Amino acid sequence: LTKVVNQLLQFAKPSSEVKANVRIGDVINSTLVVLNHEAKQNNIIAHCQIPNDLPSIATDEGALKEVFFNLLHNAIQAMPGGGKINIHARYQAGKQMIEVTISDTGPGIPQESAHKIFEPFYTTKQTGTGLGLSIVKKKLEDMDATIHVESNGNGASFVINFPLNEPVLTPTW
Repeated sequence: LTKVVNQLLQFAKPSSEVKANVRIGDVINSTLVVLNHEAKQNNIIAHCQIPNDLPSIATDEGALKEVFFNLLHNAIQAMPGGGKINIHARYQAGKQMIEVTISDTGPGIPQESAHKIFEPFYTTKQTGTGLGLSIVKKKLEDMDATIHVESNGNGASFVINFPLNEPVLTPTW
């Protein structure tokens, strides 16, 4: 009950608006460090392809960590018998955005469920609250980012597009 209430409060809480210049690769790598033990226990290998020269984005780093934690943790939970997580990021200069794709080799998401997974309280897990992906979507909307899912029965891919906005100016004194 405490977990559900805390997640509900997190979902309803307005964003903190504490923005800083954040490198997406650094946030993903630090999140993978936190989840490394659970991934190894489940025989899951994570493979990252994130260029070092990606532009920074001006956003709330804590919210971004929570987004990646939820997505990566869901991927781990989707593959109890082992598998792979692939994380790709690329800069799209023409669109002025960074695209991040997190894919897993799990069972995928049934087509009839794909449009519901971002709704609050929708879950297919025995112990899930159904708030994780709705929190992810809300936090990304607060960042003016978008997310969608692709699944064909051979895993699932979450594709996030982060717009490049003006960098946060830091004082030089």
